[in-house]
Formats: sequence, structure tokens, C-alpha cells
Amino acid sequence: SFTVNLWEGAAFYIAVQAGDGHEFSEYSNIDNIALVSSSVNLSGTWGITETQGPNNCGLEVGEQSTVFSSFTQSGNSITGHMGILPLSGNLVGNTALLTGIIKFDEGQDSYSMNITILSENTFAGSLSLSSSSYGDNCSGTSSITGTK
Repeated sequence: SFTVNLWEGAAFYIAVQAGDGHEFSEYSNIDNIALVSSSVNLSGTWGITETQGPNNCGLEVGEQSTVFSSFTQSGNSITGHMGILPLSGNLVGNTALLTGIIKFDEGQDSYSMNITILSENTFAGSLSLSSSSYGDNCSGTSSITGTK
């Protein structure tokens, strides 16, 4: 086992070779791996429209709301807010996974936003909620779209 730090755009080959202490097999399972550089940038102000999906939180399925959000990106690391919800996460290619928690006196709401950047000014994805606020446990998933 070993660990290496690779740079953006790095490419390498990987292969398997078996040995019994006296001799080694031919290489097998040879593959080429390349780290794709990302030119996607989420920095800026976005209008995010959320459409409520299945949930057991008492939220009306199909109800829509729009909130303005701000993101800052440094490399593949993203931080920001969706309304009052603080979010942070990483970008891999054109997909970002951001998470956030709002804590209350009794419990918390945990969010997970999974988005695919469709163009420089649009994204689409989902927002999942898991809540343990004030003795109520509920969860749900909404679809979201963003426009810069």
C-alpha cells in the first residue's frame, strides 16, 4: 500500500503482477488513468429554484421556491450559502457534492446538495434533507436548478 499526491492533469498506468517469492507473472489488468482538469467555476451569485419531492416532513410535493445563493471556489474546493444554509464541498469534473448543517437548540438539519454543472450559467441536481429538529425526525429530497 502507498499514497501519492498527484497534480491536476497527471496521467499514469497501473498494472497487477503476481509473485510467489521466486518468480513473477506477466503484467495483467493494465489501465491508463488521467486526472482531468476542471475549468468549471461555481463562484458567484446563483438563483436556485427548489421543487419539493418525496418527503415525510409535511412539505407539499411539487411546491417551488427560489433562493439566492453565493459560492466561492478555490481549485476544486467550494464554500458558500444557500439562503441561511452554509455549504461546503468539492467539485469533480462537472459534478459537485456540497453538504451543510443548521444546528438548533434541539436537533439539527443536515443537507446534501449534488449538482451537475450544465453550462457556465446553469446547473441541475438534488437537495436532500435529514432533520432531527425538536423531536421530529424526517427526510426528503428535492430537485434543484441553478441560474447565474
